[in-house]
Amino acid sequence: MLFRVYTAFRGAFRPGKFARNTLDTLAAVGVIASTGYVMLAANWGELRLYVPVAMGAGFFTCSVLVGDLIYHGAFRFFSRARRDLAWINQKTLLPMRSGMSALLTRIKRSLIPPAEPPQNGAPDDDTKNATG
Repeated sequence: MLFRVYTAFRGAFRPGKFARNTLDTLAAVGVIASTGYVMLAANWGELRLYVPVAMGAGFFTCSVLVGDLIYHGAFRFFSRARRDLAWINQKTLLPMRSGMSALLTRIKRSLIPPAEPPQNGAPDDDTKNATG
């Protein structure tokens, strides 16, 4: 069931290649660690034929009976979360950034005034040195 939730998360957020590979690695490590813990807790780590058969039957049953329901529910949840995060970014974070940028620009202009342009018709220092 957690794998279905994970695939729904990947489907909704569409991470980049590096993030996808990292998440896949973390998911695989999590599955291996949890399987090892359950096997150790249930029968002291002894691997008998009924253990993988029961795990496979449980995985198959979960995938067939409730897998699609879990996937679609989790996908709707993550899609809604993505839309909500985009809305929060658009309505609160972006205006704060542009307001902060404008404030910093005003502070910068007040601390460092722009250079005065040359007077009309008056040569600046470079032309005096070149002609004379």
